[in-house]
Amino acid sequence: TYKYGDVRDVTYQRYILTGKQIKKLAPDLMLDKITRADIQKLINAYGQTHEKVTVRNFYRLLEAPIRDAVYEGWISRDPCYKIRITSQVKKKKKLKKWLEMDEVHKLEQVFNADQSGYGDFFDFTLRTGLRFAEVLGLTPADVDMNNMSIYVNKTLNYKKIDYSQVKPGDFMPTKNKYSVRQILIDFKALTDLQRHLDGVKEDESIWAHWYASDSRTNTRGGNHIYNSVFNK
Repeated sequence: TYKYGDVRDVTYQRYILTGKQIKKLAPDLMLDKITRADIQKLINAYGQTHEKVTVRNFYRLLEAPIRDAVYEGWISRDPCYKIRITSQVKKKKKLKKWLEMDEVHKLEQVFNADQSGYGDFFDFTLRTGLRFAEVLGLTPADVDMNNMSIYVNKTLNYKKIDYSQVKPGDFMPTKNKYSVRQILIDFKALTDLQRHLDGVKEDESIWAHWYASDSRTNTRGGNHIYNSVFNK
């Protein structure tokens, strides 16, 4: 828990999950008795069910606090020295994270044919290239209709909020200071926003307001928040 307050919430949650995995795989492991063989055994066990890249991420979250423990003098030797990252799971085919122009045009057609707010949301996201949480973080105060631009200055903690009552504290900083920016948008993106501005307060999330409104009850999608390539 020493990381609490020093890292972003999403990173802190990864540390918590890593701790749970360690307790599950090695419930009797004690810091003052930990050895390099223990760490390697733990990594090997985790690698039985996870791809190598996931094992490496797991190891990094495990390694950081152990190195801190060595620095503080709680343990005399670094048990993470020359640990091998192993995995028994075959690497999956890498998911392409970009679109060809013909794929973009096909998506535009799908979104334009969609009569629900989901079509507007995804069309706006496609046109602006904003991160998912950045789109949700937009408020009317961030939209400049006259100059057809938006000011990206925050995100919405969409994984941990109640969409029926989004509070100011649910907003978070952008990924880094360089992510704060003003960008120009085209007429269609502006139209996507305009359709959902009615009744939204200046400091309220435009898309979270739409999502929580009664108008969404008859649209497809249920109570899901879409992300990661539209939840595949």
